[in-house]
Amino acid sequence: MEKPSSEELPAENQLSTVPDHEKSHAQLILELDQLRRTIALSESLKSERKRAEDELLRYKYIVSSSTDMLALLNTNFTYLAANDAYVRAFDLTIEDIIGQTVSKVFGEKIFQKVIKPNADRCMAGEAVNYQDWFNFPAYEPRYMDINYYPYLNKDGVIKGFAVSGRDITKRKQAEEELKQLTYDLSERVKELNCLYSISTLIDQIGISLEEILQGTVDLIPPSWQYPNITRARLIIDGTAYTSDDFAESQWNQTCPIISDGEEVGNVEVFYLDERPKSDEGPFLSEEWKLISAVAATIGTIVEKKYAEDALFKANEELEQQMKMRTDNLVRTNGMPIQGIEERKKTNE
Repeated sequence: MEKPSSEELPAENQLSTVPDHEKSHAQLILELDQLRRTIALSESLKSERKRAEDELLRYKYIVSSSTDMLALLNTNFTYLAANDAYVRAFDLTIEDIIGQTVSKVFGEKIFQKVIKPNADRCMAGEAVNYQDWFNFPAYEPRYMDINYYPYLNKDGVIKGFAVSGRDITKRKQAEEELKQLTYDLSERVKELNCLYSISTLIDQIGISLEEILQGTVDLIPPSWQYPNITRARLIIDGTAYTSDDFAESQWNQTCPIISDGEEVGNVEVFYLDERPKSDEGPFLSEEWKLISAVAATIGTIVEKKYAEDALFKANEELEQQMKMRTDNLVRTNGMPIQGIEERKKTNE
């Protein structure tokens, strides 16, 4: 058993250097008691050291087994320590990491753009949290939740910063999917509102075809994903109906209007400014379906209107023919219709 040196023991526990044969009985008993206390103190110190070592091992196990990426860096952005998760992400060994700078491990661009500005805030005394995408050699891109904490010495002086990084890629993807689903749902609601509003417009009593066509073209811009830059035009038999502040652009979609098997016009939608590429150009596939549905609805309305006009014209022609035959009959028989009717009544 290793004994503590005399410098580690209190003065009353230090043994005399006088040879034992020159000591009195009382002195020997006193020194024996001191020796027992020294042994007890040594055992106590050994026990405390063992507890400290065990506690350090537990902390080390917690850190090493954590799936979070943990590291400690000094003010020069040099690694002082890192856990297994941190090392694995870079497909390196702990020896490859310790003593290296962040710029060398992550690359100068990501260091200057993302890491250093946040680390500077941390070393100014602020606990920093941020999220960003990172490319790790051992993994696909990961969306990380990053925390920086000031690393202080016993005098309270900042000597660097501690890093804790948690992979929240799945949560980010779920949030993005929910966001996209919500957006898609709102777009579908807009499309349904457009078709419903056109149907309501058609059902109005006494409304003319021209009013239906103008009302329809006014309903189109609010139903597309970028209402503020959307313009619409509807052309039927050479007559154009346009939305407010109409202007053409190179970003457009067109759908023909078919009535009774023939193309009688078209529906056009324009974006005044360039927008990111989507399903088909800057337009959603659902917007192509919507413009087709609008064109089909207008085609049905026009076909019905043409049929009504044809029927009205046929009725007029029939009435005209009846009038002509009646006039011919009167001239042939030499008597007015009224006389004929009176004669029928007399015969009855």
